[in-house]
Amino acid sequence: MSRDPTDLFPVFLFESIFTPSLMELICRESNDYANLKGHENFNLDVPTLKLFIAILLLSGYVPLLRRPMYWEASGDVHNAMVSGAMSRNRFSAVMSNIHFANNKSLDSNDKFAKVRPMLDHVSSACLANFQPEQVLSVDESMVPYFGRHGDKHYIHGNPIKFGYKMWLLATKLGYCVQFYPYQGAGTTDKNHGFGGSVTRLTSDLPILDGNCYHVVFDNLFTSFHLLRVLASKGIAATGTLRANHTEGACLRSVDVMKKEPSGSYDVALDRKSDICLVRWHDSKVVTVASTYVEVKPLQKAKRYSSQEKKRIEVDQPKIVHTYNYGMGGVDCLDQNLSCYMIQYKSKKWYWPIFRFCLDMSVQNAFQLYRLQDTSAAVKAHDLLLFRREIVQVYMQKYSPQSQSVAS
Repeated sequence: MSRDPTDLFPVFLFESIFTPSLMELICRESNDYANLKGHENFNLDVPTLKLFIAILLLSGYVPLLRRPMYWEASGDVHNAMVSGAMSRNRFSAVMSNIHFANNKSLDSNDKFAKVRPMLDHVSSACLANFQPEQVLSVDESMVPYFGRHGDKHYIHGNPIKFGYKMWLLATKLGYCVQFYPYQGAGTTDKNHGFGGSVTRLTSDLPILDGNCYHVVFDNLFTSFHLLRVLASKGIAATGTLRANHTEGACLRSVDVMKKEPSGSYDVALDRKSDICLVRWHDSKVVTVASTYVEVKPLQKAKRYSSQEKKRIEVDQPKIVHTYNYGMGGVDCLDQNLSCYMIQYKSKKWYWPIFRFCLDMSVQNAFQLYRLQDTSAAVKAHDLLLFRREIVQVYMQKYSPQSQSVAS
C-alpha cells in the first residue's frame, strides 16, 4: 500500500495490521453467512465495513449507555457523524451477520475456529511489521467475556477476572509482536509446560543484527529446561522462578533468607548451560534465573526501612534490575487497550475477540507511528488523537453524508 499524502498516516498504519485483505475476507464470510441464514438482501462491502469499524472505534472514546442512543434525535445524545454514516438498522444487520470463517469447514478440534482466520491474520501482520528490538517480554492478557464458552478462564486478583486468555509477546513499550489464545491444559506443550508458549511465540522472530534477543517472563513460564532450549536457539532469557523449581541448586533456603537484612542475596551458577540463579531478599524473597546477566555490577534500590523510619538504599543484583526493566510490555499494552476499549457488546462468544483484534490493531499502529516519526508533533500525538484520526478519515471517505456534501 503506497502512502497518499492526502490520507492521514494513522490509517495507513492501522491497515498494515488490520489489512484490506482481512477486511475482504470478513466481507466474503459475512455475506456467505447471511445467505445461509436467508438474508438474501444483505451485502457487506469493504467501504461499509470500514464505516462499521469507525463507529466501533468511536464508541471507545464517545461512550453511551445504550447503542441506539447514537441514532436518537435527542440533542443530549445524538451523534450526527454516526447517524450520517450508517442507519441504525444497517449497523445492527452488519453486527448480527459479521463472520470470519466458513461454518462448513471449521476445525472441530479448534475451539476458536470461528475466529481463527482473523487471529492468524492479525498476528502475522503484527510480526511482519515488527521493528526488531532486543528486549521482549511474554505474559498473559485477558479479553473480557462473561458468557459461556469452553475456554473462558478465571484469574483471581486480575483486573479482568473472566475472559479469554491470550499469550502475548510484546516489546517494552507495548507493541504486540505475536499472540494466540490459550485453549486449556490439554493443549499445553508436554515437554515445556507453559514455557511452550514462549518457544512458540519466539520461533519466527526475524534476525536481530549484531545481537541476540533477550526475552523476559515470570514464574508461570520459567524453568531450567526452557532457558536451555532458548539458549540453543540463540535467545537469551531472564525469568523469576518458583522456590521449589531450582533443581537442587545450592542456594540458601527461603526461610533462612527471610531472617537476613533486606538486600541480601545468594547466587549459584550452572557452568554447563551458563544459567545464573539468584535468590534475593526484597520485601519478600524472590528467585531469578537468567542466561543473559549475572549478579554484578550491583545496583541500588530504594526501600522503606521500618527500623530507621525512612527510605534507604539496598543492594540489588543486576539480574533483578534487568528483569524489572524488561518485564511489563504486556502490562503496558493492556493499559493502552483499556483506555478506549470498544463499548458495543454482543451475545456472540466471538465478538470480544473481534473487538480485541481491532483495539490491538490501533494500539500496534500507534506504536509504529511513534517509532517511524520522532518529530515534536508526533511526540505530542497521543493514542486518543491517533484513534480519532482513523475514525475521521473513514467517515470523510466513505460516509454517504460526507460524499453528498462534497458533490
